[in-house]
This record gives sequence, structure tokens and C-alpha cells, in this order.
Amino acid sequence: MNDINTNNTIKSHSVSSNVKLLVKLLWKLHKKMFLILIISVPVYVAVQFMGIYIPKLALTLIMSENELSTILITVSKAVALVIFLNILTTLINGLMNSYRLEFTHQMIMDKYDKVLFTDYENLESPHVQTLYHRAQRILDNMGNRTGASNIVEGSADIIKSLLGYLVYGTVISFASPYLVVFLTVTPVLNYLLVKAYNSYEQKNRSNWDIYERKMDYISRESGNLTLAKDIRIYGMKGWLVNMYKELYVKRLLWDKKLLIRNLPVYLVELLIILIRDGLAYFILIKMVLNNEIGIDSFVLYFAAISGFADWVGSIITNAGTINKTAYAVSDYRDFMELEEKHNRNTSRTYLENIENPCEIKLENLSYKYPKADNPTLKNINLTIKKGEKIAIVGLNGAGKTTLIKTICGLYTPTEGKVYINSRAMDEYNIEDYYMLFSVVFQDVNFLPFKISELVSNEESYKTDKVKVEDCLRKAGLWEKISSCPEGMDSLYNRQINDNGVDFSGGEKLKLSFAK
Repeated sequence: MNDINTNNTIKSHSVSSNVKLLVKLLWKLHKKMFLILIISVPVYVAVQFMGIYIPKLALTLIMSENELSTILITVSKAVALVIFLNILTTLINGLMNSYRLEFTHQMIMDKYDKVLFTDYENLESPHVQTLYHRAQRILDNMGNRTGASNIVEGSADIIKSLLGYLVYGTVISFASPYLVVFLTVTPVLNYLLVKAYNSYEQKNRSNWDIYERKMDYISRESGNLTLAKDIRIYGMKGWLVNMYKELYVKRLLWDKKLLIRNLPVYLVELLIILIRDGLAYFILIKMVLNNEIGIDSFVLYFAAISGFADWVGSIITNAGTINKTAYAVSDYRDFMELEEKHNRNTSRTYLENIENPCEIKLENLSYKYPKADNPTLKNINLTIKKGEKIAIVGLNGAGKTTLIKTICGLYTPTEGKVYINSRAMDEYNIEDYYMLFSVVFQDVNFLPFKISELVSNEESYKTDKVKVEDCLRKAGLWEKISSCPEGMDSLYNRQINDNGVDFSGGEKLKLSFAK
């Protein structure tokens, strides 16, 4: 298998292509979400604008010496509009949360589908494990705006902010057009710094990926019941804890480096806010003192400047977030677009006419593990005739398991061919090819399903229970299974299922033979 470069220094996909991918997925799942996003833009901006306009409206009415009833009625109408808009916003947010969950869930299911059907060789590769770990980042905190939805909703937020920018900018321009220009230009420097920081983080991520992957492994395997005996008997607890701490310290060093790297961004942002707001408010106060604007207009402009800064900041923040999220989406796509060597395109028809038992022929078969100096298998020529029984014997590490995995299609030969009934492996749809074999490997693992389902590899309603019983009898396991409360319908794995059944190592092998 080709080595995969984990030291990417730039996104493997452009921001625009990532936006296009997610929009396409969202359109496929929920076309209504786009309508909701479109409606949310003017509604959100209107809510914000009414918040700064109502105080100005009230002051104008008071200064114009209107009757109290007129003031109350006019202000009440404005407040009622705000209440309506806020209710509408709440409904929009509720629908968005629902769609966001399904959107992220679909991406998770697509990732699981890739994991389940990708070439077995991919799963064994440390490089692919790193890609998998990176891909998971985009799906973390499902339902929150910290993952894939950042790009789609962030793009909508930029449109909201642009509309808010135009509305508030128009208001401020009546006071001074130069203020609009000044308030727009100053945050650009901060955006450039944020973008540079995101680029730095992306370029250096491979430095801590390995620590995170190892920490995840230790955390996951520490709860593995299979390893629990060794951890206790051999006193491995302290060793594992110390190893985790060492990895955590190394990972924390990179967090500190990132924090130091990001400190100037925060300081510059603070300085920009002080200069921007200080100068803007100085101009407004001067205009009031010179009787160029009234108190009511001062209140409106004062709030508009603060709101305008928020709109500009929102544009910059969302642009930076989209830029950063684009890296994570690229990671997701890198994993999802992993090259598959096995044939998955051929129509699944060969098994219908295949003759059993099969003849297996290996022709100049060689296999070399990625980054290995020498091939584990080299120029193997072997023919296993129909019905023939053979034993493959060799020293530890001689390549016996590698040979079996290659014959079964789990590995793709580096050189040479595997033939089943004179048809090469790559001519079969790999899913069909897998069905030609029944293998009992050294490490036996079962999912927590019913015993009958584990033997038949089918759901209960599809399972031929007579055949399952026959197989269990032939494997010497029927007496054990029949003594279970639910018989062959008993659930496996007591740790997951309250009334589950567990097996010894030998019994697991017998269950594999029955399967």
C-alpha cells in the first residue's frame, strides 16, 4: 500500500471546494434548511437593529414633546415587533439545531461506512489511523457549531454580517463617512494575524497528532476487558499511567507553543478595539458639543458604532473559523477519499455460477509490508486443488498469517496473482470474494449479538435456526448453548448485555468453527 503523507503543510482541498461539498450534502438532506438560512438573515439583522433604534425612537418622541399615550403606543409597537422577531429567531434556531444534528449524523455514518468497507490494509496503516483521528475532529461535539456545520452556517453568518454592515454603515455614514472606512479597515490586520495563526497550527499539527493518537489508544485499551487481566497481574497500571502522562506533557508543550503564538493576535485585537472605539466616540462627543447632532442621534450613532464593530468582527471571526474548519474538512475528505485497491465495481454475479469446492492458485505471489525493507512473501507458486487439504507450517514470523490474509483478499499482492477457479482475485467484486472464505484466525472476536446471528451472519428473521443448531453440534458447542436461558437466542457478551453469555477461549474457537 502506498505510504500516506501525514505531514501536510497546506490544505489538500480549497475552502471553496469544501463549502461546495458540504452545501451539496446539506441540499441532499434538507433543502428546507437553505430557506431557513435565507429567512434568518434579515430577521437576525432586524432584531439587532431594533435594539439600537428603539432608544433613539423614544428619545426623539420625548424631545418632540409628544403626548405620553403617543409615545407609549409607538414604542409598544416597536417592542411588539422585536418580540415577534425574537420568537421567530427561537423557532429558526430550534429547526437549525435539528437539521444540524442530522447533517452531522450523516457525515458520521458516511465515515463509519468508509471504515467498514475500506481495504483492510488501510486500517492497519499508522498513517491511515492518523487520518482517521484527524477526520474525527470535524465530527466532534456533534450538534454544536464546532464541526462541519461551521462552514455552511458560518457562510450564512457572513451574509448576515454583511447585511448588518450595510445597514449600520449607512446609519453611521450620516454622522461621518470616514468613520465607516476607519471602522472597516482597522480589523483587517487582526484577520490577517488570525489567518497566519491558523496556517501555523495546520503546518505543525503532525507534531502532536502522534501524541493524541497514542493517548487515545491508551485511554481506550485501558478499559478493554481482554487486557484487564494482564494489567492487574503484571502491575501495568503505573506504567500505563506514566506513559499517558509523558504523552500528555509532550502534547501540552505544543498547546503552550500555540498559546504563545496566538498571544500577539489577542493583544493586537485589544489594541485595535481601544484605538477604534476611542477615536469613534471622541468624534461623536465632539459632534454633540458642536451641536452637529442631537442627543437622540448621539444615542443611535453610539450604539451603531458598537454594533458596526460587532458586524465587522463577526465577518472576520466567521471568515477565520471557516478557514480553520476548512482544514478539518480537508482531513475528513482525505480519509473519505483514501485510495481503494480492491475491485468494488464489478457486478456481483460471479458467485451464482461458481463451482464448489474451489481451486486456489498462487502465481509468483509476493507481498511486502509498507516501509518494510524486504518482502514477507516472495515468488510463491502454489496450487490447492479442489477438495485438497493442506497444512502451512513455518517458524514464527515466516509469513503464514500474511499468506492466508493475502489469499483471503485482506491484503493485495505486491506482485503476482491469486486465482480462484482460474479467475484472478481482482476480477471479483471484493465483497463477493470475501464470501468464498471461512477463516478462523488466532484472535477471535465477536460482536454482542445473538448466538444464532453470530453463527449465521444474518439477522434473526433471516436465520435458519435448524442449520445453526446443526453447525453448533458439529462444533461441539451445542450442549453449552442449549443450557443458556435463551438457548441460541442468548446474547453474547455479559459486559454489554445484562443477561449476556461469555465463552472461554476454547469455546470462542468452537463458535468460530460453527460460524
